[in-house]
Amino acid sequence: MFQQEKGENTEFKDAVTGLSHFEAHGDRWASLDENDALALAVVMDRLFQRGGFTVEELPGKYDMLLQPYGDCRAAALVSENEEGQPGVDSVYPVLRGVKNALRVAHLHEWGIPAEAEGDVCAESEACGKLAFFDPFWRRDREALAARRDDGAEADFLLSAWAYRVARAEKEAPALRRHQVATEYLFRFKVLAVSPTEFCGYLVWRLSVELSDGAPLFLYASERSLGGLLPKAGDEIEGQLWLCGHLAGAFAEWNS
Repeated sequence: MFQQEKGENTEFKDAVTGLSHFEAHGDRWASLDENDALALAVVMDRLFQRGGFTVEELPGKYDMLLQPYGDCRAAALVSENEEGQPGVDSVYPVLRGVKNALRVAHLHEWGIPAEAEGDVCAESEACGKLAFFDPFWRRDREALAARRDDGAEADFLLSAWAYRVARAEKEAPALRRHQVATEYLFRFKVLAVSPTEFCGYLVWRLSVELSDGAPLFLYASERSLGGLLPKAGDEIEGQLWLCGHLAGAFAEWNS
């Protein structure tokens, strides 16, 4: 599907687009707790021990374990090794998003674990050019490839996970790519605020817009807010990780 050049650690460069992709989830856990390993342990405990999960069988060797409720859900990709022993390949958040119509331009599949995760490059007049992580990559990659090839628009639910949020100090575009493909610096006006939670961590869901007619849910933990509690009408800035997936994963998310 693509060729990639390996960079340092888990950063890979897509040979088609020239964009760098960070193929790991550690930054998500660091935005929940200074001890990112502890945060990951809490998330895995909630997913595997306390809250329960549903199992979605995916094409190939992976199954997806997913919390069955909430705007912020923990998910894990699991598979069996050559000896038939189960193992966890990846853990990440799955976020409720807002519907936007996009055309798929390019697909970047992550290298490890193979054929399990990936990023979508898409565009529209309202949203411009975007790159985002697709939490349902393994399930949807054939449908994504078909939409890329036919050039037709498809409905995606877009969301973002904040790494840091502060009061805006100067004018700037809504999104500016920051170092890797799916991470951006942002400046938004907050339209609405509501509390939710992710595996026991308090998280705030902020309704914002990428542009007129391009809505987005931005999820910010207490740590990423650093004591700030935005309210409707506030101008905020910071850094985020962009996510999106084809509409239809959960009926209650498609309104």
